[in-house]
Amino acid sequence: MRRLIAWLGFVVVLVPGSAQAQRTEAQANPLCLQVLQARGISTGTCRTLATQIIDAVTEKLYRMEPRDAQNTGARAATGGALSQSEAVPDAQPVAVGGASVAAVGTDSGARSIVALTINPAIFLTSPKDREGITRSTRIADLTVLLPVDDLDRDKDGVVDYVGARLRLNFTGAASGRRILDAGTAFLKTVQAQADQVNEIHRAFLRAADITACAEALADDETDAGDVTQACGGPVDLRADPALYRTMRDEIAAARAEADARYFGLDLRADFGDPTLGAVEHASATAINAGFAWGRRLIGDDPLATTAGIRARAGLRYAHLRDLGNTSFAFDGGLGFEFRRPLDESSEAVVSAGFEFRYGGAGEVEEELQTNYTVFRAAITIPFRLGAPAGPESRARHAVGDCGDGDRA
Repeated sequence: MRRLIAWLGFVVVLVPGSAQAQRTEAQANPLCLQVLQARGISTGTCRTLATQIIDAVTEKLYRMEPRDAQNTGARAATGGALSQSEAVPDAQPVAVGGASVAAVGTDSGARSIVALTINPAIFLTSPKDREGITRSTRIADLTVLLPVDDLDRDKDGVVDYVGARLRLNFTGAASGRRILDAGTAFLKTVQAQADQVNEIHRAFLRAADITACAEALADDETDAGDVTQACGGPVDLRADPALYRTMRDEIAAARAEADARYFGLDLRADFGDPTLGAVEHASATAINAGFAWGRRLIGDDPLATTAGIRARAGLRYAHLRDLGNTSFAFDGGLGFEFRRPLDESSEAVVSAGFEFRYGGAGEVEEELQTNYTVFRAAITIPFRLGAPAGPESRARHAVGDCGDGDRA
């Protein structure tokens, strides 16, 4: 009986002792406030500190990169050249740069033309400025066109032909802003998850040192064992794959909506013989200036096939250097397209349309390339598809093994 009473007494002593091992919220809040004040926050509780840590972690895990918001359908601008790869050119710039090489047949034989496109915004923005990159890279790009074989057929020491094109999208900055807003709205939803805030809050109540626990959770380099030791138990901050997929879907939908419309300026200049020897005395200086407009009809699924229409209209000035003739012409086009996204960063495009030019050129119509209507059709299929990065490739988590992710 005495032994039994002794064991009961031991249990009675142990239970209250265990209850005191975990702080009450009233005891923990002053300690959490000290951590907040060290971080520059004057007021708050342990729940405030837990929310701050979750905000910092989810910002790294679910943040939107500039490539998530940039235009994925634009290509090197070949409009106005013999190597034109789209039925009707658009005014949507490439995100960074691009190039295309085309083999074309002319009356003077087979020729090759290269189009080199660069987005000048990449030199004017910092890689750390996600908002600046997203908005500015949707505004303009510049293309240089030149033949890559037999550059000087007449052996006069001058390249026979060079062209340039500037695309300026008036709606680019606003469309980039809408995509950023969609990503920000989703991030706020993720950061409001109460379950992870509650888990960190419980960790603060049981941790021997709240400051050490908070630092371990906020440190990207801290592994799961260190977190468990500092917080008195495991704390799981891993990304939720379902939330990540939802974020990708929402951003893809916002980007599809932003890319579905454009209105901008299309400027082209040709120096030399744009027919590449097909027409004698066609060496000229030609400048095209006009507006380009496009609209696609999209549904709820951003990866579904869409149909759209494109149009452009402008004026062309041309001067034949050899003959001294000058003309002005009305220049434009109207086309339709069907796009089938293959993943979040590439798509196949089928387009067809009419381009036309009309101007009083008289006897030198052929040299000035006026008074014509042509039908064009094009099919564009990407050679390589991108692999979207998973959440594990963007930041660490406090518990569990982190897999490798990449983006092609």
